[in-house]
Order: sequence, then structure tokens, then C-alpha cells
Amino acid sequence: MSSEAAARSEVSAIVAATPAQSRGRAQSPPLGQSRAPTQSHTGPAPSYGHDWDGDGNADMVAVGHDGRLYLYRSDGEGGWLGYRSIGTGWLARAEVHLAGDWDGDGDPDIVAPDLDGRLWLYTGDGAGGFHGRSVIGSQWHIFTDILAPGDWDGDGNVDLIGIRRSDATMWLYPGDGEGSFQRPRQIGSGWSSRNAVTAVGDWDGDGNVDLIARDALGQLWLYPSDGTGGFGRWRVIGGGWRDFTAVHGPGDFTGDGAVDVFARERNGDLRLFPSDGSGHWQRPPYPVVGAGWRSRLLNEPTQTPRRVFTYSVARLGTVYADLAEFSRHVEWTLADIRGWSLGWDIRFDEVSSGGDFTVYLASPQQVAAAAPVCSTEYSCAVGDGVYINEVRWRQATDTFAHRSLADYRRYVLNHEVGHWLGLGHPSCPGDGQPAPVMQQQSISLEGCRENVWPLQWELDQARANVL
Repeated sequence: MSSEAAARSEVSAIVAATPAQSRGRAQSPPLGQSRAPTQSHTGPAPSYGHDWDGDGNADMVAVGHDGRLYLYRSDGEGGWLGYRSIGTGWLARAEVHLAGDWDGDGDPDIVAPDLDGRLWLYTGDGAGGFHGRSVIGSQWHIFTDILAPGDWDGDGNVDLIGIRRSDATMWLYPGDGEGSFQRPRQIGSGWSSRNAVTAVGDWDGDGNVDLIARDALGQLWLYPSDGTGGFGRWRVIGGGWRDFTAVHGPGDFTGDGAVDVFARERNGDLRLFPSDGSGHWQRPPYPVVGAGWRSRLLNEPTQTPRRVFTYSVARLGTVYADLAEFSRHVEWTLADIRGWSLGWDIRFDEVSSGGDFTVYLASPQQVAAAAPVCSTEYSCAVGDGVYINEVRWRQATDTFAHRSLADYRRYVLNHEVGHWLGLGHPSCPGDGQPAPVMQQQSISLEGCRENVWPLQWELDQARANVL
């Protein structure tokens, strides 16, 4: 078999479903609270809000490492018409979702939680741009994942779903069709056993929107809606999905009336898996439809990691910054695919005490007291302690005068945790080039440009150190 044929064979095996006797078996985890058979519905499938620019084709939005929000326009036949930036500063948002028509004006909208837990609504103009933005919720940082499935409960309004961080329960937040929420309710539990959960639209052709999710073994599960806010009978629809770094539902990318699935490979290739509109996959091939997608964020939640590190957050000395806000910045920085999660091969879990390391928000005096190599001027990492200088946390440094405070905070966390992972201080590789995150950018850029995330060789070095 040629290498090309072998690759086709390997990809074809990904969508081979497990035997029928596994469907809806009693020992399945209690992820949904309804086990009734899926109801049958007639009429057109709900609109999922993927047509951002109003041309009738399903589009995608993705955040780049440069903080820009990019619109990827589909041609409606399984290809692209191109892409363009439609906004800047989106690294301040934890996730970005095309949510459908949230405010009832007939145009699709975007919802995006920020690092402080506020949920933002970005109203679309129906032509690829925005009307404005507003905060529509708070405390959304309690969720590990937020999904925009479309109309989950069948009342004609689009909804949101969240998986709660504390207990892995799933909650439905029904939209009221006018930009606000109806009363939320729990619709599932046990979702810690699933990763890469994504909304896909009407996968099985019954008129209701569905979810798919991957388990630790790499099996892909279909979780159909029952059309009234609960679940139908879930089942395995494929295996071999473990090595993908993201799974995403783009809507009907091929224009054949059936929703599809994207999967991102470790090398950054984006592969298309078309469905047949009745709950199954089309026959192979499953083509690569893009390259370089490692630098695009697809709202992917954490995959099953190869290694888990635990950490605690504490204050040392007199500090004026908010410790809860600090903790959230630590959490999101360590979980980000661009950083030390190494494409989510590593997961960092916060614990109350006794972790592998502790991230301190410390007064300058306490930083200097940590070790002779530390000073009151900057942050420091020694042993199992990562000491973030509270003054720098609030004010940054002159070298970051042209970047946001949030950028400096990401940089200093990545830099000091990088020391804990065993990396030292490199120099600037050349004028005008991005500085290594382990370079002492707080002191001098040495001709380099500010950079808040590890370069590829730094990620490779961290991987060699800890995996």
C-alpha cells in the first residue's frame, strides 16, 4: 500500500462506528438526563447562525495569535472564498461563538465571555460586520465550556449551554429571542468524562440540533436533542479521534443540506468530515481543507492530557490587586493552546493547597525575600514557587508600553512558569524578530518585538523536559 493510500485508510477508519449493540447501553455515563428515543420532527431544520456575511453559505470565525478575529468565508461547496480580519483585541475573550440570532433582529450574532466572567454580545449587521456590543451576563467563568447549539429547547429562540467547572454538570441557558435569558436549568451531569464537546446543528436529520463529544479513548459520541431541552438516545458515531487537537461544527460547509465536522490535526491541517444528514458519515475521502490552523483558536476545550500538573494560587505580603482576578488570569493563561499546555498535552489544575507549584501574587519585598537571585524590581521563579511581582502585575514595565496590561500579564505568567518547566533565559534572536517568551523582556527587548507566548522551539524544549 502506498503512503498516500495508507493515509486515506487511516483517516477512513476514524469514522468507523462501533457496533450497534453499544448504542444507548445502560452503562453509559449519565451525561444527559433524558434517555427517551429521539423524537421525529417534520419541517425545515433550525437555522444555526453560521452565515455571518449574508451570502447564504456557512462561515467560520476564529481568533488568531495576533488577537484578530478572522472571518473565513465558505463558498458553499466545501471550499473557501477567502478570509479577512473583522476585529482586533479578541485575545481578551476566553471563547468566541457564532450564536445565531440572539437579539431577534434577523441577523446572526457572536457571544464571547471575557476573562472576568462577563458574557459579551456582539450584534452582527448581516453583512459580515458588527452593529455594537453589550454585556448580557456575568460569572460565566464558572463554565469550562460554553456552547452555542442553536434552538436547543424548540421554542424558536437560540440558546446557550455551559458545562460547569465545579461539578461537570451541563446547564441550559434559554434565550428569550430579544437579547436576554430565560431561567437556566440543569440538563446533564458527568461531562468530565467527555472532551472536545461541540455543537454541530442537526446531525441526524430529525429537525433538532445536536452535540458531539469525544471521550478519553478517542470515541466520538452523538448527543441528540429531544427538541424540548433534553437529550435523545446518545450513541458512538466514530473512533480514532483522540489525536485531533480540536473538533468543530461549522454547519453545512459543503452546501449539500447536511451539517459537517472539522477536525484539526497536530500539524495544523484542518480536515473535513461531511455527514449524510441522517446521522452517519459520508464515504471517504475526508479532505484537508486548510493548513496552518494551529495559529487559530476554534474554542476547543481541553483534550485528555498526557500529564497533569497541579498548582495553588496565594498572596504574599501586602498586595492591592484582586486575588480572584489574578487566579482567573493564571487559569486561562495556563490553559491556552498557545502556551505551556503544549496543544493540551499538559493540563494545569488549580488546587487549594499542596500543588506541584504555587503561583504567588507577591509584594516586591516578598519577591526579593524568595531567593538571592530575586529582586524587588521584577518577578521570579524559585523551586516550586512562582512569584509574580504585584507592582508589575498592576503597572507592567516600560518595555511593554505599546502593549496592553493583559498582554504583559500573559507574558510574565508564561515567563515565570517557563522557569518552573526548566527553561532558562535566551537572548533576542535578531532585530525585529519576536522575542522568546523566556527572554527577560521586562528588562530589555534587545531589539526584538514584544511577544507573550512561547516560540515553537521553546514549546519543543518544554515538551522534552516534562513529557
